[in-house]
Amino acid sequence: MQASREGHCVIFYENGFFCTFSVNGKLQATVQTDDNIRAIQLSRDGQYLLTGGDNGVVMVWQVSDLKQLFAYPGCDAGIRAMALSYDQR
Repeated sequence: MQASREGHCVIFYENGFFCTFSVNGKLQATVQTDDNIRAIQLSRDGQYLLTGGDNGVVMVWQVSDLKQLFAYPGCDAGIRAMALSYDQR
């Protein structure tokens, strides 16, 4: 689970579903992924979500509607943790 300054709450469930909720608990978006996600990270501004898992691919999502924006090529190992630098570069 991750929470943004704008009040978005992003939750990943073990069954492969991501959901975003507003600060008042209203469901905003849902998406299902085939990867076994092990790490999630919100951008500093709360607009983007990065995910990584067993397939070694880092995905970038738009938080408001969970639209997938980009997928970095997979590496030869799964992803267990991730972090963004202060300036997000």
